[in-house]
Amino acid sequence: MSERAGMFLSRLTIENFRSCRDAGIDLEPDITLLVGENNAGKSNVIEALRLATTPLNPKSTRWFDESDRSHGREHEVVSFGLELQ
Repeated sequence: MSERAGMFLSRLTIENFRSCRDAGIDLEPDITLLVGENNAGKSNVIEALRLATTPLNPKSTRWFDESDRSHGREHEVVSFGLELQ
């Protein structure tokens, strides 16, 4: 195994974002695959990652919207957590 320079995103946590009510995804330094049935939430994880890592990008075409809150939890806080290693 070779030495790695720098940091990488090792974990993403998502609360009350679309179908991800309380999700924690461990990420690998080389590649992480999201696998699941249609409509399982894979795209929601990617969208959460995109929103969490580029919230101030002026070229962004996607911003958080109130409709992104989990169904039935519209008054709950939405949060994204990023852990670096």
